[in-house]
Amino acid sequence: RGVSIHQNAQQAIVTGYVQTEAAAYKASHKLERTLGVLAAETGSTLPVPQPEPLPEEDWLTAWQRYYHPLRVGRRLVIKPRWEKWPPDNGQVPAYDDDIIIELDPQMAFGTGTHPTTQLCLEAMETLLRPGDRVADIGCGSGILTIAAAQLGAGQVLAVDNDPVAAQTTVQNCRHNGVQRMVRVINSEGLVAVSESFDVIVANINAATIASLAGELASHLVADGHLVASGIIAAEAHNQQAVLATAGLSVCRVETRQDWICLIAQQSQNGLEC
Repeated sequence: RGVSIHQNAQQAIVTGYVQTEAAAYKASHKLERTLGVLAAETGSTLPVPQPEPLPEEDWLTAWQRYYHPLRVGRRLVIKPRWEKWPPDNGQVPAYDDDIIIELDPQMAFGTGTHPTTQLCLEAMETLLRPGDRVADIGCGSGILTIAAAQLGAGQVLAVDNDPVAAQTTVQNCRHNGVQRMVRVINSEGLVAVSESFDVIVANINAATIASLAGELASHLVADGHLVASGIIAAEAHNQQAVLATAGLSVCRVETRQDWICLIAQQSQNGLEC
């Protein structure tokens, strides 16, 4: 039903969620066999999976108690829809020129807490010019779409292959009052789109960005920018080579924790990042 990874300098804890006790024991036995093979091949000592029952809870809303307003970049503030702004505790400072993004991610990716989302938001804050046409590939909760609209974009196209994510983006755009400048489509990439964009932001993963690189490049205007994230640092070199094959040169690399964001333009143009 889902997997979470909690990692620090010493270890990574991987938790997989299944619906029944029988499924948990079946999964743990299969994992134990597979980990045994890996241990033999690598000479490592690997842990034994431990099934653990969880109390019944409304998981769709339980996480909300840990999700609070946060500032990203200079002006952007991500505020959960159910939270007050400015907060009474004063932990997040408020300024007159703040851009507030009210969000209810529901089951879609994009709360603003993940490094890749923050890197994209910060890149957009520096790149976007008033009236720019923006495409958000893998829009998830709509957080980057809304940010683009509130940063002054003239038109924003939000694309996601998950219909739940596309509907969540529609709802969040309406709540933020930007629905008139946003078009949301449930699609794979830009295959059904004919127009070009000044900024394309793709916060997905390295494999998907690689598969879409040529398509994304063909939809950029001559001096446009691709903001690509969801890429782990170890994949940076390979990903730059993939973009180069598509005619895009990386002019800026931003890093946070183990994640990177690549900002690229068409190779034949003078690069301005």
